[in-house]
Amino acid sequence: WVMNQRAAYARFKEGNPTRSPGISTDRIETLNSIGFEWRLRERPEWDERYDEVVAFKQTHGNTLVPMTAIAEGNDEYCMLARWVNTQRVQYRLLQ
Repeated sequence: WVMNQRAAYARFKEGNPTRSPGISTDRIETLNSIGFEWRLRERPEWDERYDEVVAFKQTHGNTLVPMTAIAEGNDEYCMLARWVNTQRVQYRLLQ
């Protein structure tokens, strides 16, 4: 149920008139009144990760964030490596 509320809220925020948001402003206000968490955890937005990749490239001369950072638990690059991998997977899906 909670996942459905979050998905409906995301559709509501998109404001896409061709898709029914599935949630009313009254329901949003009611959930807000009890401190409902719309995001499961705070994660950097896409633009923030992009900025990290830009900084990585400036430092290392490429965007090849090592996937070994994930296996090694390298705090500095672990999440960035996951994000970069996700971007590459999504790109391949569009091909």
